[in-house]
Amino acid sequence: MIATLPAPPHLAAFRFDGSLTGEDFHVCGAEVERRLATRARINLFCDMSRHDGATLEEVSADIRAAFGRFGKIGRCAVVTQRPWVAAIDDAGKAMLPHAELRCFDAGEREIAMAWASEAPP
Repeated sequence: MIATLPAPPHLAAFRFDGSLTGEDFHVCGAEVERRLATRARINLFCDMSRHDGATLEEVSADIRAAFGRFGKIGRCAVVTQRPWVAAIDDAGKAMLPHAELRCFDAGEREIAMAWASEAPP
């Protein structure tokens, strides 16, 4: 399940709980598009500290949708306690070359939110 978190207009903030479905990715994508409708660039905050995973179908759909937004993301903060998520940081930087991507430990949630809440560059 994806929960949309309260955030300033230039930030799409989400908490990922449990396993994700295709509908969850649709909710996330719709929120990003809603914010991009009024701004050229936005930041992302993704709390994945309680995320259990997703099927390959959902992940591939999310990656395909993300390709159209690459130049529109300023910063992306990912909160996680899973080392493998932090390990994909380099891949994320390659996929989002115009964005700042940082992974934060689950105990640094407030720091991550503050960093992501700064206006996009």
